[in-house]
Amino acid sequence: MLSMSGGVVHLTSRLVFCFASAPLVLVKLLRDAPLVPVEGLHADEEAQLIAKVPFYCLLAHVALFMFSNLPCVFWCAAHGGWDNAEPRTMKAALAGLPARMHAAHANTMECLPVFLTSIYCAHCLQLEPVFLAKLAVIAITCRVLYFPLYYAKVDLLRTYVFTIWFFCCVLMMVGGLVPDLVPFFAPPAARARPPRPATTGSS
Repeated sequence: MLSMSGGVVHLTSRLVFCFASAPLVLVKLLRDAPLVPVEGLHADEEAQLIAKVPFYCLLAHVALFMFSNLPCVFWCAAHGGWDNAEPRTMKAALAGLPARMHAAHANTMECLPVFLTSIYCAHCLQLEPVFLAKLAVIAITCRVLYFPLYYAKVDLLRTYVFTIWFFCCVLMMVGGLVPDLVPFFAPPAARARPPRPATTGSS
């Protein structure tokens, strides 16, 4: 049931499920999941911290890129020895759990440039900071969840969290290009709040 493996009809139905429902889940998260407040910060300090959140998430992605190789390496070392002279040849012959460990690491390397580009575009286009911070946190959470799902061979859920990650990256770029879309993802209270009246200077 929790697998995409199968024929064309089975695969297509699961892909439709992922691409149709993952954006809805992402919208729900963006609207309902608040950023955790930090006590004792002034408004300007809080704004600075929120602006740094995407870069903390990028740093976390780089750390995943670096250290996600270790489970496969240590598994091989414990089951016959690790060949550091020909590691790629050794990994190419893997099967089962260690092969999935390596595949999860490879996917993390492949996704890092996309995540980096998305944050760079959002930063350059001055995407609304709270919106960008939420997208970055959701994206890196999906990356973390990706590993146990891959290891456990739960491939439908693995693809699902990957799809949410993908739409996070898309929204980082599209939100900067089309800023009028951002209010749609705001919490209901923020969307219902009337705009502040324009102030006029004294004559």
